Amino acid sequence: MTAITSVLTWFVKEGTYDIFNKIGVGIVYAGTTLKNPIAETHLYCLLHDILGAFILIVFPIVVLMLVYSGFLFVSAQGNGTKLEEAKKWFFWVVVGGLIILGSQALSWAIESTVNDILQNSGVGTPLTTGRSSC
Repeated sequence: MTAITSVLTWFVKEGTYDIFNKIGVGIVYAGTTLKNPIAETHLYCLLHDILGAFILIVFPIVVLMLVYSGFLFVSAQGNGTKLEEAKKWFFWVVVGGLIILGSQALSWAIESTVNDILQNSGVGTPLTTGRSSC
C-alpha cells in the first residue's frame, strides 16, 4: 500500500509532463523499481505515433472502399436504386476519408496552438513539433 501511495504522490508532485521525460530512468519506491514501458519520451509523441499508425492502417481500407463504390457504380448499369446506393457509398467513403486525414491536420493545429500559448505566455517551454522530433 505504501508503494501505491508513493507512486500517486510522485504523480501529483511531478506532473504528467515530467513522467514521460523520465523514460529509461528507474524510479525506486519501497525497494521496487518502476520503469516506463513506453518507448516515447513525451505523451504527445505517443499520441502522434498512434494517430500515424491509425492512418496507415485505415487509409488502404478507404481506398478499397472507393474501389468497391466504383464497382457498385459499374454494376448498377443504369438501375436507379442501385445508383443511389452507389452514390451513398461513395459519399460516405469520401466523408470518412476526409475525417481520417483531417484528424492529422487537427492534431498539427492543436500542437501549434499549444506551442504558441506556451511560448508567448512564459508558462513553460514549447513542445517540440511531433513531425520532426517524434
